[in-house]
Amino acid sequence: MVFALVDCNNFFVSCERVFRPDLATKPVIVLSNNDGCVISRSNEAKALGIGMGQPFFQIKGLVKEHDVTVFSSNFQLYGDFSHRVMQHLHDFSPHVEVYSIDEAFLTIDPHVDLIKAGQQIRQAIGQQQKIPVSIGIASTKTLAKLAAELAKKSKKANGVVNLVDSPHLIEALKRVPVQDVWGVGRKIGHTLRHKGILTAYDLTQANDDWLKKEFSVVLLRTVAELRGIPCLELDEVPEPRKSVMTSRSVNPVVDDLATLKELVAGYASRTAEKLRDDRMEAKGLSVFIRTPRFRDVPQYYGADTVELPAATAKTTDLIQAAHRLLDRIYKPEYGYYQAGVMAFDLTPAGSHQGSLFAPPAQDDTLSPVLDVLNRHYGDGTLKYLAEGLGSRWRAKQDSRSPRYTTRWDELPTVT
Repeated sequence: MVFALVDCNNFFVSCERVFRPDLATKPVIVLSNNDGCVISRSNEAKALGIGMGQPFFQIKGLVKEHDVTVFSSNFQLYGDFSHRVMQHLHDFSPHVEVYSIDEAFLTIDPHVDLIKAGQQIRQAIGQQQKIPVSIGIASTKTLAKLAAELAKKSKKANGVVNLVDSPHLIEALKRVPVQDVWGVGRKIGHTLRHKGILTAYDLTQANDDWLKKEFSVVLLRTVAELRGIPCLELDEVPEPRKSVMTSRSVNPVVDDLATLKELVAGYASRTAEKLRDDRMEAKGLSVFIRTPRFRDVPQYYGADTVELPAATAKTTDLIQAAHRLLDRIYKPEYGYYQAGVMAFDLTPAGSHQGSLFAPPAQDDTLSPVLDVLNRHYGDGTLKYLAEGLGSRWRAKQDSRSPRYTTRWDELPTVT
């Protein structure tokens, strides 16, 4: 079996550039929620020294000096592009594992010209979806992930690196720092480097008994994959989520309970919608609130959890539970810049056993209707009164692009 990892290059930036071809060779960055920090960079922005996760306020001078284009995050747009790319991959393989919003594994026929097959996928995604991708091909998923990273960095590779029976495999392994190996990570990587294991190649030469004793069978499996022994199968059916969270930062900070309740109600409503989309129900709910961490103000983080009387995805149930939790953790002497609602202990809808002592659950006929209307006319078209009528608070999105692919009213006008 041969695996390929398709990795969208600088994905969020690439999505923004689809509608801004004038930015194709210019430095571009995308910021996180509330325009807090950098979460995507073009190669030109990377060359300026802009780091991933770097707070935006630290680079404002650099952005102005080099005329860097800045976008606020537009996750609806990125999610739509991701769905299109992943659907397109099924044209090349019946077996596709969506690993993240911008990465997917698939299987390739080992008897074809693998480089040519990779280039065909790359060119098709570029032509049809306008998203540049890098592709790593190998006999294991871990090696395919490593090959894709090399494909990003090598101009000679032209976006595709094949490590199947490659005479360059050892050289490739020696180029990859051990902490960058998929499945190792920073903490284990630090320990390995302290033991003199600096690269992926060094890791393949390590003693198995020592690795198992000092670390775990999981790392041993990673080592086997680096040696070309497949240990990880393609996971075409993703595991059900264990929790669902909705969290945002707001600007300006919120200091009164009434406004904070509107904020939390909106997050509870969105969490309930996500549960219904996944056909899941939650048995537990938690709420947290936080003061600004990077300001010279008194710090406070409050959180609380409740077990729900019965598993539910009903919006009103989650809003009421969230408000009760908020009442318990709110302190009026602070100003809050972030809040979140998390549903956990999930179970498939309708599969839970009812309680003899709880009142019979009423059918939720309203929420599905709201879901349909909001999907058709745009999020927030209809909402509960508890979410508020005005916009006394908002997430900071000074540079958000229009949602061209998800909102009719934001399509560009052609004259």
